[in-house]
Amino acid sequence: MRRGRAPIAFRRSDRPIPVSSFRFAYHFEQAWVGEFLQRHAQGIDRIDAVLRGVDHHPETGDIMALDLDDGSRHGTDFVVD
Repeated sequence: MRRGRAPIAFRRSDRPIPVSSFRFAYHFEQAWVGEFLQRHAQGIDRIDAVLRGVDHHPETGDIMALDLDDGSRHGTDFVVD
């Protein structure tokens, strides 16, 4: 990384997107976050499954749908990994 420049990533469309100017990240314990969301998030379903595939928008690279091991497919608005 060049001094004074923020790191970038490239989507499948080769458009640069800023990653961050910070040199640290947060780690959330997934079990705790899951419990928190179950208690506080309304209108959200928890699905316990294995991810088998991801459908990306052909131009932006955004995640459009998740394919799970139970054969189900779920369109996405917001994805947390």
